[in-house]
Amino acid sequence: MGIDKFNQWLLESDGEGKTVAVAQVAQLKDDNWDAAIEKLEVSDGVRLYLTTAKVHRDVTVTPRADVSGWLGSHFTVEGELTLKLPGNPAPEIDIDPQHGVAFRAIDDWAEFRLPEGQTIRHIAWSADWIVMARLLGGDIPEELGRLFGAAADTTPHWPLRTTTLLRKLGWRLFRSPLTGPLRRLETEGALLEIAAHHIGQMVRRSPREDDGTDSRLSRHERQRLTRARHRLIADMRQPPSLSEIATEAGMGERRLNAGFRELFGMTAFEMLRNERLEHARQVLETEDIPLKVVAHRVGYRHVTNFINAFTQRYGTPPKRYLRELADGQETTAAEDGGHLEAADRSRSPEQ
Repeated sequence: MGIDKFNQWLLESDGEGKTVAVAQVAQLKDDNWDAAIEKLEVSDGVRLYLTTAKVHRDVTVTPRADVSGWLGSHFTVEGELTLKLPGNPAPEIDIDPQHGVAFRAIDDWAEFRLPEGQTIRHIAWSADWIVMARLLGGDIPEELGRLFGAAADTTPHWPLRTTTLLRKLGWRLFRSPLTGPLRRLETEGALLEIAAHHIGQMVRRSPREDDGTDSRLSRHERQRLTRARHRLIADMRQPPSLSEIATEAGMGERRLNAGFRELFGMTAFEMLRNERLEHARQVLETEDIPLKVVAHRVGYRHVTNFINAFTQRYGTPPKRYLRELADGQETTAAEDGGHLEAADRSRSPEQ
């Protein structure tokens, strides 16, 4: 999918009055990146975008909007990127697992730069003024009212703090085993909770006002920690020790783990465990191989340890997870077939 078609896809409305429309996924793959972007229309006007991208080279993306005056909010649970806004004096705004941003668009574009050599999991939601008023039941906070009621020559923005709770909500959206209607219900609930937290932060301070929660990590430290993460999960069967990656990063082990917690929301060990289990989940869904082989592939010597870790992470053992996934797919297929059959019956002979 080219950028022009991608922008057209972004602008298309899927809601048609539904609570949550069926998700659509755009696949973008070239020499620069391999990305999947899931789009959902929520509450007839609120949109959610979930992006997973493996960035091979620096990429700059400028998605277009169909109207100005909407509110957009962005954060990541993995990886970092920068944002450039039209008419904004700030040269670039950093977005990473500690720091998000919300802005009121005065133009129809925003420029995102994705640095090479990382995996990015990015969450964005947007809504225009009318939809925001409806979501808040007409009780518009004074800060937002002044913002949307005034003309602006620059793009107002708020720095947001991505809390542990927001990161957990984000990871849940990316790693949910649910499908069909249950997936859509889960997505709507998570989005409304994310929006509530972001709006709550915005109304407690003015646009562009720093809340004093800036990361203690410098840009150089964040880059070293990102490289350390890549090194940690490059070979999950034989990963380096904490001491090895700390030495390569030029940090002590305690500082490395503290940096991992601040940048990624988890320790190095938790990062490795989660990546192992996520890879295992994907293998189970796509390949028909024994659990023992899957466990060995992601670095577990004993299949029992793998089963226990998988159950703790996803709430169900691997085999039951696959049965529930298959049952959900069969149910969705049956529902789709029923809808098609009903539609055929509703047509008149002349049609």
